[in-house]
Amino acid sequence: ILAVDAEGGTADTLVELPHLRRWYGTRGAGPGPVQVKGRAGGFAGGFAWARSDEREVRWYDDSGRLLQMARWDEEPVPLTPEWRRRLVLTGEEAYRSRGAEEPFVATRLTELEEGLDRHDGPLPYWDSFHVDRLGNVWLSEYSMPAQPPEGWRVFARDGALIAWIFLPDVVAILDITDDRIL
Repeated sequence: ILAVDAEGGTADTLVELPHLRRWYGTRGAGPGPVQVKGRAGGFAGGFAWARSDEREVRWYDDSGRLLQMARWDEEPVPLTPEWRRRLVLTGEEAYRSRGAEEPFVATRLTELEEGLDRHDGPLPYWDSFHVDRLGNVWLSEYSMPAQPPEGWRVFARDGALIAWIFLPDVVAILDITDDRIL
């Protein structure tokens, strides 16, 4: 479910449905980008919400009343030419190391370059967002294309920072339950 601003350039999401594409447009006119910066996830009695371009997480009850907010200190990282070059090279290496066909690699790199051309502002504060069943919020570090994040910043439902969780780079989190990580 997307809530788009009046200019239509930025979208927040209340629910992200995996079968929906991130590119929308008129048939024949080419796709137009929708930047999805907001993420939400539910737990018993409410939901948590955050934007990747803001340094805060909010928890709401099931009626939409704000319960808690957590903020952290972190300087924004600007998208410099060096960062851009690193992102493109890392994406290319990742696709080629997996044996991707040349047309696939070329298409993905073109899409990455076009996305970087449209990007304004600093790099996101986090890449992936997950809310476990207890209402803890897991925010991954911003990672390079086609690479799982190493670190996850975990906030308790009461807004306290629980810990940074670091995983080997071959591990990708699929789900988090009360006492297990899949």
